Amino acid sequence: MLLGGIDDFLGGKLLKCTDDAESGVTRLDDIVDVSILCSIVGITEQLVVFCFLLGEYGLGIFGCLGFLCIEDFHGAGRRFEHKGSYHGAAVYDDYAHHPAELHALLTTARSMGYERVICAFQPHTYTRTKALFDDFVRELQLPDITVLAEIYAAREQNVLGISSRDLAEKIPGSIYCSTLDKVTDTLAGLARPGDLILTVGAGDIFRAGEKLLERA
Repeated sequence: MLLGGIDDFLGGKLLKCTDDAESGVTRLDDIVDVSILCSIVGITEQLVVFCFLLGEYGLGIFGCLGFLCIEDFHGAGRRFEHKGSYHGAAVYDDYAHHPAELHALLTTARSMGYERVICAFQPHTYTRTKALFDDFVRELQLPDITVLAEIYAAREQNVLGISSRDLAEKIPGSIYCSTLDKVTDTLAGLARPGDLILTVGAGDIFRAGEKLLERA
């Protein structure tokens, strides 16, 4: 069987052990390299894989079939989903719309070795943007370039009088776009080989990325 904590798993190593039924002692047999399991990126998605392996072991069916299934799993839709490339820049989409989710996404993105991380973010609802304003300002300084789409209203009316422009004024070097078409135009003008372009948010920001890829 394979044993290990999430840190071991993310490091690409698990312990291969054998239970000795007579002595009750678990004997260390080998170190198994499982780095091939993680074709997906991001701590949240990798935790899903880790829990799958634990569940499979708990059911007594741990083995090659599970490994093969995970090798074919490329993540859930809108969770660091690779959409394509534009002029040498990789284009991804993610559903993150809370500061904690943004932090996980953007720190992962920054660790991937791209020359620049460009994040096109669409805040979701006026009340959330207002309540978590300072947190959004902090996390949206993680990318090399932040492009801000206007807030996605969802079910709300803008009785607070807040705008993504307010965020842009607090984030050095950020770019405010009043429409998704302007987001697409901005990304097209910024993109260069080696970039990672992220469209991020729970609204319809993904459409800006799709329109960008239509121009490729």
